[in-house]
Amino acid sequence: MDLLSNEDNKLQQKLKNFLQTQAKPFSESAPSDITSDFSEDIVKPTEIGKKTFHGTYIGQANIVGELNGKIILRSSDNTSLFEGFTKLGVEHGHSRTTKLCFSSAAIKQTEGSYKDGKRVGTWRVTKHFLDEKKDPIETVYEV
Repeated sequence: MDLLSNEDNKLQQKLKNFLQTQAKPFSESAPSDITSDFSEDIVKPTEIGKKTFHGTYIGQANIVGELNGKIILRSSDNTSLFEGFTKLGVEHGHSRTTKLCFSSAAIKQTEGSYKDGKRVGTWRVTKHFLDEKKDPIETVYEV
């Protein structure tokens, strides 16, 4: 994954190593109301700083540069990775966010769906421990 290819960045490497043990993103198809007409596929990591998205991404953007479609976004501080869908610059559809925890040697994954930038339905938060032989802790909630 090009977004996590900096061998000298320990935060990127922790995320990359963990994500290699997880299911691939985008097992679900894009929501039917995301239109990719006039969209461009961004395959080279590109900086962004619009609305709620700040960092480096690959994915799809529309002609005015709003994220629109399938994206993968690495935060500007290299501590999290968003994998999901967007519509006109906001989260829309199924997504997964993977974030390093600084309070413990763990990684937190949050999965669920958005509709027009707002969380909807069932969400699952799983804390995976890296340095210990603990089982993951999972919390499921409805929005």
